[in-house]
Amino acid sequence: MPNSIMKRSQSEVVPWPLGRMPVGIMPFTEGPVTITALPSQVNLLLYAGDDFTLRLDVIGPDSEPLDLSAADVDSHIRVAPESTVIAGVFEATVDFATILLHLDSPTSTNLPTNCVWDCQIILGGLTTTLVAGTIVMTPEVTRPL
Repeated sequence: MPNSIMKRSQSEVVPWPLGRMPVGIMPFTEGPVTITALPSQVNLLLYAGDDFTLRLDVIGPDSEPLDLSAADVDSHIRVAPESTVIAGVFEATVDFATILLHLDSPTSTNLPTNCVWDCQIILGGLTTTLVAGTIVMTPEVTRPL
């Protein structure tokens, strides 16, 4: 995607986390074993009042695009992970293995300066958080009077 055409859009390739697949450990493994099952960290620096679209291309464990047509996708923004109040929601659109997350102008205008977000899918009865991170909002200058 040329940067001049999609100025406020980014693309993130999200591999299906191997740590979430069944793992076998040899009984004679030496030392501690750490299995990581965390989402990819994606921090966003956004401009208040602007629309923003993020494209996530999801790759399955076989290194092929993962069919998400039957997936439920949610992406919330909160002041802190433990907050019960949702500060904003990304509108999610799915096209096979691609998720488009759109944050509209009215929502970005009203977000606090610092917040957190993630994107979670439910596919085949399994819940997986694909990406998570922080959002830092830069205040807008041009706005309705």
